[in-house]
Amino acid sequence: LMAILSDLGVKEPGRTPHDLVTQINRELLARINAGKDIVLVIDEAQLLKGPQFELLRQLLNFETDDHKLVQIVLFGQPELDEKLADPAIRQLRQRITFQHHLGVLSRDETRRYLAHRMLAAGYSGDPVFGVAASTAIHRASRGLPRLVNILANKALMLAYGEGFMQVTPEHVREAVRDTPASGERPLWHWAVLGCIVLAGLALLLWSRQA
Repeated sequence: LMAILSDLGVKEPGRTPHDLVTQINRELLARINAGKDIVLVIDEAQLLKGPQFELLRQLLNFETDDHKLVQIVLFGQPELDEKLADPAIRQLRQRITFQHHLGVLSRDETRRYLAHRMLAAGYSGDPVFGVAASTAIHRASRGLPRLVNILANKALMLAYGEGFMQVTPEHVREAVRDTPASGERPLWHWAVLGCIVLAGLALLLWSRQA
């Protein structure tokens, strides 16, 4: 609540939760009367706990006769759906008017996504991520947006460090090797997997002999 008030420019927030909620209501109402819409965006919302969801429900109750005082947008991992399914916060879930699940990106969507991110950052030259590089990123990330971001960022840094104006598939491969969560497994993974397989075979042979 204090973070919300800080973003609204309040320099002397109250001390109790009741005071904070009252201040937020007053500040939101003043902005609505001035013709401004307020949107509260919460990232990593899967980390919220029960009492915090209840506070969001209280904020959504703030309204005039014809206007909500605040719109709330939650961004989160799939665990957020599990939390919102809790019967204890069903009143908050009932207030959700729109919900979208971002699945994995296709190869073409990955290419267009990378181009869009470059454009949004202010770049307007030749494509930095060519077809080969974007395909390599898609293959290694399996289309998961967060991994696409991580691999693309690392590949960009590698290209910049070598003075390249375009990311190459080799830059992507180096980025993959530096990212254990990507599609390429580090050497220790295969060593551990090999030990597990050998142990399993040994157990199978022993059981047969027994």
